[in-house]
Amino acid sequence: IAAMPKNKRACRSGKVLKPEMENRLHGWVTEKRSRNRAVAVKDIKLEALRIALEDGDETFCASSAWAQGFIKRKGLSFRIR
Repeated sequence: IAAMPKNKRACRSGKVLKPEMENRLHGWVTEKRSRNRAVAVKDIKLEALRIALEDGDETFCASSAWAQGFIKRKGLSFRIR
C-alpha cells in the first residue's frame, strides 16, 4: 500500500458471493415473489448470509452496498408501499 500513488485507492472492492450462490439467492427471491410474498432488502441480506455460511464462507459480509449491487446485477426492482 505504501507504494500506491496518493491518488489511487487500494482494495476498495468488497467480497462478493460466488455466482452459483448469487443464483441460488436470486431463485429464492423469485420464488418468494411468485407466492406474492414481500421481500425486503433486509431479507435478501439475511438469506445471503445464510447461504454463505451454509457453503462455508465465513468471510462474506452482506452490507447494504452489496445488497444494492446484487439487486442491480440481477435486474430486480423494489417498490415502496
